[in-house]
Amino acid sequence: EELRAERRRYLDLFEFAPDGYLVTDLQGFVLEANRAAGLLLGAEERILVNKPLLLFVAAPDQENFIQKTASAMDADEPVHWEAQLESRDGPAFQAALTVDASLIPGEGAGERTILRWLIRDITRRVEARQERERLLLENSTQREFLERLVQSAPVGIGVVYGPQHRLELCNSTFKALPVVAGHSTPGEPMGEILGQASPAILDMLDRVYQAGTVVGLREEEVSTCPECEPAYWDVDGVPLPGRNGLVERVLLLINQVTGQVSARQQIEELAARAELRAEELDAVFAAMADVVVVYDAGARVTRANAAAIAFYGMDPVGKKHVDLASRLSVRTLEGQPADVEDLPVPRALRGEAVHGQRLLFRDAAGNEHIVRASAGPVRVGGQTTGAVATWHDITEELGVQQARDRLIAILEATPDMVFISSPAGDLLYMNRAARRVRGLADDAPLDGLTFNKVLPPAASALVEKEGIPTAIRDGIWRGQAAVVNAEGREIPVSKVLVAHRGPDGQVEYLSSIARDITERQRILAELAGERARLRAVIDNAPEGIVVADSEGKVVLANPAAERLYARPVPYAQHYESLASLGLRRPDGSPFDPRELPLTRSALKGERLNDAALRITWPNGRQRDLMANSAPIHDVEGRVSGSVTVFRDVTEQV
Repeated sequence: EELRAERRRYLDLFEFAPDGYLVTDLQGFVLEANRAAGLLLGAEERILVNKPLLLFVAAPDQENFIQKTASAMDADEPVHWEAQLESRDGPAFQAALTVDASLIPGEGAGERTILRWLIRDITRRVEARQERERLLLENSTQREFLERLVQSAPVGIGVVYGPQHRLELCNSTFKALPVVAGHSTPGEPMGEILGQASPAILDMLDRVYQAGTVVGLREEEVSTCPECEPAYWDVDGVPLPGRNGLVERVLLLINQVTGQVSARQQIEELAARAELRAEELDAVFAAMADVVVVYDAGARVTRANAAAIAFYGMDPVGKKHVDLASRLSVRTLEGQPADVEDLPVPRALRGEAVHGQRLLFRDAAGNEHIVRASAGPVRVGGQTTGAVATWHDITEELGVQQARDRLIAILEATPDMVFISSPAGDLLYMNRAARRVRGLADDAPLDGLTFNKVLPPAASALVEKEGIPTAIRDGIWRGQAAVVNAEGREIPVSKVLVAHRGPDGQVEYLSSIARDITERQRILAELAGERARLRAVIDNAPEGIVVADSEGKVVLANPAAERLYARPVPYAQHYESLASLGLRRPDGSPFDPRELPLTRSALKGERLNDAALRITWPNGRQRDLMANSAPIHDVEGRVSGSVTVFRDVTEQV
């Protein structure tokens, strides 16, 4: 009794599990299925039994399904993969499949092997992944454009979109702007990024959307903080229309002109009041974006600009250098505490000029910064009377370099072959996969190596005459070619060639990705052989086999069918022409062509078994036939035709 209760409990767990569970034999025919499996496959559990699970696998995934199933029989652990399944009463869905071979007691002595299956619907997860990949691919051009801007543009560049002017992307100069620094998260509205620093910029963006023309602000005063001196920007908004001609985004160009404005103000002030020269110099000092600190001969701060005060979180005037270094937790780039005597200020006080020493600082808010620090001695009468130190935050610059390094690491890790060449075809870069195919070391130079030397003659001619011209004209070319490995063997590849243009519109370089399709071609050849064998089986079958399309028109009849008809088969003609074949009911009454098994399956989706017919041959002889017909469904479950198999049962009757 306990054993039956335990079995009942396990059966309930199997039946009401939230995931689809099935048990099949080694040929994939369903032996058991739980309720969740029936819901996923659109069929009741009793209908699934004795059906091959392969029926529910989409055609493109069937070959892989067969291979994975075969591998599970020899594997020591479950086999996992993904495939598209087709529900009988619903749309196809992407599924995660797990199959495990198990031994169970057989009907007689010994054991038999079964396959246990777990099916999960992962359509949403796959769609989300595909959408993410699509977005990444779609944005690749924008990323390349942004990288060029980061390297070459001395002005802040950002792209905003939507009524709230949300930030889509920006360069490092934009991120380093006062007010913007620390608030340049993509998707953040410009109103929140700028705050109350400059409402005029938001108004300008609105005017760009309304007018569809470039709108500019000159020497716009920007409030960086209540206690700070204002900054000045030259701001231009350039409309970026979409395909419909309407403005979808705005290119925001911000050039810091604080120095120019301050200098002009100083000149005007000097012309008006020469006695205010010291105050004007202080304004210049305070307006500098980099930290500037002046020390006396005893390493005590005598002056500090606003950037220094903000960084320290206090006015450092009067503080000793050793105490300030401790406050900033100054370290080497390896994270080790720096020796105070080796820092720029003590070295400058010893008469040494220090340029670009890289250090790790922690500001008053606890944020880590990588800075490039410099210091120089102040000499009066040949004696060192103090030192001036400055440092520039290069955290963002190093971040861009790290991003580039990550991109190179991705290219080096991909199994596809990646090439970069000049427009003329001279190779500038090959990733690790491409070098291995060619037998090149990772550090081997590419001098003199061209596409012509890594491609066989036919593929080289294709790329030269079609691939490169098409990529230059359309931006991209896709096709099949081949590469030659180190042993001289040709490897078939699927090739993508992309032309990359500079700001002037001229092609700067070409990039190419080549994927080895040797295995794919082998599988296609096997499929072609399978089709040929299937046609041979149909042509040599003793039963008559007739296939019709969705309109009931005959598209295939094997020789056995033509012999049984004893008259020409009306190929590709309206189903009414089937009346010419002389088919009747067993009582001799004529058939309406719409009611023939072939047309009922094609037009109505009906399945008929052992349908009795009688045919009268042109010589007057009559034969009794027995027909089975069924509809043919496409990948979306729609009836795309029918197949009818019939045999002569005259002698049996």
